[in-house]
Amino acid sequence: KTKPECRLTKDHIPSLPNYVHYCSLLSCLLAPRELIDELLVRARKKSLVSYDPNIANAGVATELVRERISHCMQNSHIVKLSEDDASLLFPNSTSENIFDMLQSEGVPLVIITKGKKGCEVNHLNKRFFVPGVEISVKDTVGAGDAFTAGLLAALSADGVYTVKELKELQVEQIKRICSIANAAGAAACLAFGAHGGIKDFEQILSLTM
Repeated sequence: KTKPECRLTKDHIPSLPNYVHYCSLLSCLLAPRELIDELLVRARKKSLVSYDPNIANAGVATELVRERISHCMQNSHIVKLSEDDASLLFPNSTSENIFDMLQSEGVPLVIITKGKKGCEVNHLNKRFFVPGVEISVKDTVGAGDAFTAGLLAALSADGVYTVKELKELQVEQIKRICSIANAAGAAACLAFGAHGGIKDFEQILSLTM
């Protein structure tokens, strides 16, 4: 049977919000590809576009998949990769290599998450590490999605809604925003299930203190 994501039409796309986030193998499926590309063209004119390949669980990345994901990254303003994604998509490449490549393709903000250790960040060629949050991990399901949700929520809390505002962020601001994202990912690991450990934004902020 046809999967729901393969039955997407233009009618399913609402008026564009401040942020458009997409991820996973949906971006690589043949059926909605043209629709996603049309959405990206529209979104880049009005919204901040965030992308997470989230390909690691598939365990394999064909050349076709790599080409498609590269296209999606080039058309995003924020790219978040797990270190497992990075290893699968760019074997034998260091974080610096990946940052150099995406910097040259015009992606303003690139983040490589390192699990409980934290995340590496490249913002317009300024590179730094943001340490993670020490917790007692029960389940890591949903941690990556929670990280991105925390990242976008923190950007919104700071009133960052445009590419210009994203580019104007200072290093200390981005470190704080990524600390909140790390905390959101950590909160997802406090209980079993994709979001059982997350209560609210205040709880996430408390984990950064």
